[in-house]
Amino acid sequence: KAEECRDWHVEDDGKKVSYQSTSPFNIGKQRAAVFHADTESVVLSNAGISTISSLLFANLQKLKRLDLSRNLLHDIPSFGLTSAFIEELDVSHNHLQTLNLYALRDMVHLTVLRANDNQLRHLEPNIFELSVLEQLYLGNNLLTTLPEGMFTASPTSMLYLQTLDLSHNRLQVLGDENL
Repeated sequence: KAEECRDWHVEDDGKKVSYQSTSPFNIGKQRAAVFHADTESVVLSNAGISTISSLLFANLQKLKRLDLSRNLLHDIPSFGLTSAFIEELDVSHNHLQTLNLYALRDMVHLTVLRANDNQLRHLEPNIFELSVLEQLYLGNNLLTTLPEGMFTASPTSMLYLQTLDLSHNRLQVLGDENL
């Protein structure tokens, strides 16, 4: 266990933990990891993660911030019941080609989504329909269009959005149906 602890930086009495090892945080390490129940922030940036164990965050009912940036993820995984508590998710600098509609819909308190610097080609219709997103970062992807009705599909579509970054994509048309 002492060796496992060397891989982690713990702050604020366990409320924030960061993975600090140069070796990948593989499935074996994920299954052995146990977070304090009061953990509010987990930083797994640049941890060589290509897949995430479904049980990794199972006991974290206070998790608000999850940083999975700079990894090898191809999809946003489901975080189970913990999804409902996440307010900020950073999946920037991965290999995402699409955003998982079902994983995001479970994140009912998600206010910040950083999915910039990926390989996103399209967004599913109504992907943000029920969201309370305030900040959405989708810059530096491969988007050529936005889903029709992205901002108008329902009275609550993007209602709280304050920041939208679509820079450095391949967007060709921003028609009235998107605004």
